[in-house]
Amino acid sequence: VELFKGLLYSCNDPDIFLEGNCTGTFQRSFSDQVSGTTSFEQLPRTWSVYRHGFDNLGLSMLTLWEIALGEKWTEMMFATVDSAGPGKGFVPHYAQHRALFFIGFVIMGNFLSINIFVGYLAHQFRSVKHALDGTLVMTQAQQSWIFTEKILMNRRLVPPLNPHRSCFRRVCHSIAESSFFKIFVSACVLISLASLCTFGWEPRQMYTEINDYINIWMVALCYFEVVVSIVGQGWPLYWAHRWNRVD
Repeated sequence: VELFKGLLYSCNDPDIFLEGNCTGTFQRSFSDQVSGTTSFEQLPRTWSVYRHGFDNLGLSMLTLWEIALGEKWTEMMFATVDSAGPGKGFVPHYAQHRALFFIGFVIMGNFLSINIFVGYLAHQFRSVKHALDGTLVMTQAQQSWIFTEKILMNRRLVPPLNPHRSCFRRVCHSIAESSFFKIFVSACVLISLASLCTFGWEPRQMYTEINDYINIWMVALCYFEVVVSIVGQGWPLYWAHRWNRVD
Protein backbone atom coordinates (compact mmCIF):
# COMPACT_ATOMS: atom_id res chain seq x y z
CA VAL A 1 0.00 0.00 0.00
CA GLU A 2 2.77 2.44 0.91
CA LEU A 3 4.75 1.71 -2.27
CA PHE A 4 2.03 1.73 -4.91
CA LYS A 5 -1.09 3.44 -3.51
CA GLY A 6 -2.61 6.02 -5.86
CA LEU A 7 -0.88 4.50 -8.90
CA LEU A 8 -2.35 2.59 -11.87
CA TYR A 9 -4.97 5.26 -12.62
CA SER A 10 -5.62 6.69 -16.06
CA CYS A 11 -8.27 8.42 -18.13
CA ASN A 12 -10.24 6.49 -20.74
CA ASP A 13 -9.35 9.30 -23.15
CA PRO A 14 -5.77 8.47 -24.26
CA ASP A 15 -5.07 12.15 -24.95
CA ILE A 16 -5.61 13.13 -21.28
CA PHE A 17 -2.71 12.69 -18.85
CA LEU A 18 -3.75 14.51 -15.64
CA GLU A 19 -6.71 13.62 -13.45
CA GLY A 20 -7.87 17.24 -13.28
CA ASN A 21 -8.30 17.35 -17.05
CA CYS A 22 -10.28 14.10 -17.22
CA THR A 23 -13.67 15.80 -17.42
CA GLY A 24 -16.34 16.27 -20.04
CA THR A 25 -16.70 14.02 -23.07
CA PHE A 26 -14.51 12.90 -25.94
CA GLN A 27 -15.04 11.34 -29.35
CA ARG A 28 -13.98 7.76 -29.99
CA SER A 29 -13.96 6.10 -33.40
CA PHE A 30 -15.14 2.56 -34.09
CA SER A 31 -14.19 0.75 -37.28
CA ASP A 32 -16.39 -1.94 -38.81
CA GLN A 33 -14.13 -4.33 -40.69
CA VAL A 34 -17.05 -6.01 -42.45
CA SER A 35 -18.60 -2.91 -43.99
CA GLY A 36 -15.38 -0.90 -43.97
CA THR A 37 -17.06 2.09 -42.34
CA THR A 38 -15.99 4.15 -39.34
CA SER A 39 -18.43 5.51 -36.76
CA PHE A 40 -17.90 8.00 -33.96
CA GLU A 41 -19.38 8.07 -30.47
CA GLN A 42 -19.32 10.65 -27.67
CA LEU A 43 -18.20 9.09 -24.39
CA PRO A 44 -17.83 10.65 -20.92
CA ARG A 45 -14.29 10.85 -19.60
CA THR A 46 -13.71 8.71 -16.49
CA TRP A 47 -10.66 8.39 -14.24
CA SER A 48 -10.39 4.71 -13.29
CA VAL A 49 -7.85 2.25 -11.90
CA TYR A 50 -6.22 -0.54 -13.87
CA ARG A 51 -7.65 -3.83 -12.54
CA HIS A 52 -7.50 -3.83 -8.71
CA GLY A 53 -4.54 -1.65 -7.72
CA PHE A 54 -2.94 -1.20 -4.30
CA ASP A 55 -5.10 1.51 -2.71
CA ASN A 56 -5.88 -0.44 0.47
CA LEU A 57 -4.94 -3.67 2.21
CA GLY A 58 -7.76 -5.74 0.71
CA LEU A 59 -7.06 -4.75 -2.89
CA SER A 60 -3.31 -5.17 -2.33
CA MET A 61 -3.77 -8.70 -0.98
CA LEU A 62 -6.04 -9.58 -3.91
CA THR A 63 -3.51 -8.24 -6.42
CA LEU A 64 -0.58 -10.00 -4.74
CA TRP A 65 -2.59 -13.23 -4.62
CA GLU A 66 -3.12 -13.07 -8.37
CA ILE A 67 0.58 -12.33 -8.89
CA ALA A 68 1.57 -15.28 -6.67
CA LEU A 69 -0.64 -17.55 -8.77
CA GLY A 70 1.07 -16.26 -11.92
CA GLU A 71 -2.17 -14.74 -13.25
CA LYS A 72 -1.09 -12.04 -15.74
CA TRP A 73 1.53 -10.77 -13.33
CA THR A 74 3.64 -9.35 -16.16
CA GLU A 75 0.77 -7.07 -17.23
CA MET A 76 0.43 -5.73 -13.69
CA MET A 77 4.20 -5.24 -13.48
CA PHE A 78 4.37 -3.26 -16.74
CA ALA A 79 1.35 -1.16 -15.73
CA THR A 80 3.02 -0.29 -12.41
CA VAL A 81 6.28 0.54 -14.19
CA ASP A 82 4.45 2.86 -16.61
CA SER A 83 2.38 4.65 -13.94
CA ALA A 84 3.68 8.22 -13.58
CA GLY A 85 2.31 8.82 -10.07
CA PRO A 86 -0.87 9.79 -8.20
CA GLY A 87 -3.17 11.93 -10.32
CA LYS A 88 -1.23 11.12 -13.49
CA GLY A 89 -1.62 8.62 -16.29
CA PHE A 90 0.83 6.21 -17.85
CA VAL A 91 4.24 6.97 -19.34
CA PRO A 92 6.15 4.07 -20.94
CA HIS A 93 9.05 2.85 -18.77
CA TYR A 94 8.54 5.67 -16.25
CA ALA A 95 9.89 3.81 -13.17
CA GLN A 96 11.63 0.62 -14.23
CA HIS A 97 12.97 -0.09 -10.73
CA ARG A 98 9.43 -1.04 -9.63
CA ALA A 99 9.74 -4.22 -11.67
CA LEU A 100 12.25 -5.53 -9.10
CA PHE A 101 9.47 -5.84 -6.52
CA PHE A 102 7.30 -8.01 -8.77
CA ILE A 103 10.20 -10.19 -9.91
CA GLY A 104 11.34 -10.72 -6.31
CA PHE A 105 7.78 -11.44 -5.15
CA VAL A 106 7.23 -14.02 -7.89
CA ILE A 107 10.54 -15.73 -7.11
CA MET A 108 9.83 -15.81 -3.37
CA GLY A 109 6.13 -16.61 -3.64
CA ASN A 110 5.98 -18.93 -6.62
CA PHE A 111 9.21 -20.87 -6.32
CA LEU A 112 11.06 -20.60 -3.02
CA SER A 113 8.09 -20.50 -0.63
CA ILE A 114 6.43 -23.59 -2.09
CA ASN A 115 9.68 -25.56 -2.06
CA ILE A 116 10.47 -24.45 1.50
CA PHE A 117 6.96 -25.42 2.64
CA VAL A 118 7.15 -28.87 1.04
CA GLY A 119 10.65 -29.41 2.45
CA TYR A 120 9.49 -28.38 5.92
CA LEU A 121 6.58 -30.85 5.81
CA ALA A 122 8.92 -33.65 4.71
CA HIS A 123 11.32 -32.77 7.54
CA GLN A 124 8.50 -32.82 10.10
CA PHE A 125 7.25 -36.20 8.94
CA ARG A 126 10.79 -37.55 9.13
CA SER A 127 11.25 -36.13 12.63
CA VAL A 128 7.99 -37.65 13.82
CA LYS A 129 8.98 -41.00 12.36
CA HIS A 130 12.35 -40.95 14.14
CA ALA A 131 10.69 -39.89 17.39
CA LEU A 132 8.17 -42.72 17.19
CA ASP A 133 10.85 -45.25 16.34
CA GLY A 134 12.76 -44.32 19.47
CA THR A 135 9.87 -44.16 21.94
CA LEU A 136 8.03 -47.33 21.02
CA VAL A 137 10.50 -49.47 22.99
CA MET A 138 10.57 -47.17 26.05
CA THR A 139 8.49 -47.35 29.18
CA GLN A 140 6.23 -44.50 30.27
CA ALA A 141 8.73 -43.43 32.91
CA GLN A 142 11.58 -43.33 30.37
CA GLN A 143 9.50 -41.25 27.95
CA SER A 144 8.64 -38.80 30.74
CA TRP A 145 12.31 -38.52 31.69
CA ILE A 146 13.39 -37.78 28.10
CA PHE A 147 10.58 -35.25 27.69
CA THR A 148 11.59 -33.47 30.90
CA GLU A 149 15.25 -33.51 29.86
CA LYS A 150 14.41 -31.86 26.52
CA ILE A 151 12.45 -29.14 28.30
CA LEU A 152 15.35 -28.43 30.66
CA MET A 153 17.89 -28.35 27.80
CA ASN A 154 15.80 -25.91 25.76
CA ARG A 155 14.98 -23.65 28.69
CA ARG A 156 16.80 -20.32 28.73
CA LEU A 157 18.18 -19.09 32.02
CA VAL A 158 16.62 -15.85 33.28
CA PRO A 159 18.45 -13.68 35.82
CA PRO A 160 16.79 -13.83 39.24
CA LEU A 161 14.65 -10.89 40.24
CA ASN A 162 15.61 -9.37 43.54
CA PRO A 163 13.01 -7.31 45.39
CA HIS A 164 13.70 -3.62 45.07
CA ARG A 165 14.08 -1.46 48.10
CA SER A 166 12.69 1.52 46.24
CA CYS A 167 8.92 1.79 46.53
CA PHE A 168 8.72 3.44 43.09
CA ARG A 169 10.54 0.54 41.40
CA ARG A 170 8.31 -2.00 43.16
CA VAL A 171 5.24 -0.20 41.84
CA CYS A 172 6.71 -0.14 38.31
CA HIS A 173 7.49 -3.84 38.55
CA SER A 174 3.95 -4.62 39.70
CA ILE A 175 2.53 -2.69 36.74
CA ALA A 176 4.88 -4.34 34.23
CA GLU A 177 4.12 -7.86 35.50
CA SER A 178 0.38 -7.30 35.84
CA SER A 179 -1.67 -9.62 33.63
CA PHE A 180 -4.29 -6.89 33.19
CA PHE A 181 -1.66 -4.46 31.89
CA LYS A 182 -0.31 -7.04 29.42
CA ILE A 183 -3.81 -7.82 28.12
CA PHE A 184 -4.53 -4.09 27.82
CA VAL A 185 -1.34 -3.49 25.81
CA SER A 186 -2.09 -6.46 23.54
CA ALA A 187 -5.61 -5.18 22.90
CA CYS A 188 -4.28 -1.71 22.04
CA VAL A 189 -1.74 -3.24 19.63
CA LEU A 190 -4.51 -5.19 17.87
CA ILE A 191 -6.61 -2.02 17.58
CA SER A 192 -3.64 -0.15 16.12
CA LEU A 193 -2.97 -2.94 13.61
CA ALA A 194 -6.62 -2.96 12.56
CA SER A 195 -6.49 0.80 12.07
CA LEU A 196 -3.34 0.56 9.93
CA CYS A 197 -4.77 -2.28 7.83
CA THR A 198 -7.88 -0.29 6.93
CA PHE A 199 -5.92 2.83 5.95
CA GLY A 200 -5.99 3.30 2.17
CA TRP A 201 -5.57 5.83 -0.60
CA GLU A 202 -7.35 9.19 -0.18
CA PRO A 203 -9.12 8.42 3.14
CA ARG A 204 -11.72 10.69 4.68
CA GLN A 205 -10.55 13.55 6.89
CA MET A 206 -12.34 12.19 9.96
CA TYR A 207 -10.74 8.77 9.50
CA THR A 208 -7.30 10.35 9.10
CA GLU A 209 -7.70 12.27 12.36
CA ILE A 210 -8.87 9.15 14.21
CA ASN A 211 -5.92 7.18 12.87
CA ASP A 212 -3.51 9.95 13.95
CA TYR A 213 -4.92 9.92 17.49
CA ILE A 214 -4.59 6.13 17.65
CA ASN A 215 -0.97 6.32 16.49
CA ILE A 216 -0.10 9.01 19.04
CA TRP A 217 -1.74 6.99 21.80
CA MET A 218 0.12 3.83 20.78
CA VAL A 219 3.49 5.61 20.70
CA ALA A 220 2.87 7.01 24.19
CA LEU A 221 1.74 3.59 25.45
CA CYS A 222 4.81 1.85 24.02
CA TYR A 223 7.15 4.37 25.62
CA PHE A 224 5.30 3.99 28.93
CA GLU A 225 5.55 0.19 28.79
CA VAL A 226 9.28 0.24 28.00
CA VAL A 227 10.10 2.78 30.72
CA VAL A 228 8.01 0.99 33.36
CA SER A 229 9.54 -2.39 32.47
CA ILE A 230 13.13 -1.12 32.54
CA VAL A 231 12.63 0.76 35.82
CA GLY A 232 10.76 -2.12 37.46
CA GLN A 233 12.84 -5.07 36.22
CA GLY A 234 16.21 -3.50 35.58
CA TRP A 235 18.07 -3.43 32.29
CA PRO A 236 19.71 -6.94 32.50
CA LEU A 237 16.42 -8.71 33.15
CA TYR A 238 14.56 -6.59 30.59
CA TRP A 239 17.15 -7.29 27.87
CA ALA A 240 17.18 -11.03 28.66
CA HIS A 241 13.73 -11.46 27.07
CA ARG A 242 13.80 -11.59 23.28
CA TRP A 243 10.40 -9.95 22.85
CA ASN A 244 11.70 -6.95 24.77
CA ARG A 245 14.59 -6.69 22.31
CA VAL A 246 12.08 -6.55 19.46
CA ASP A 247 10.19 -3.75 21.23
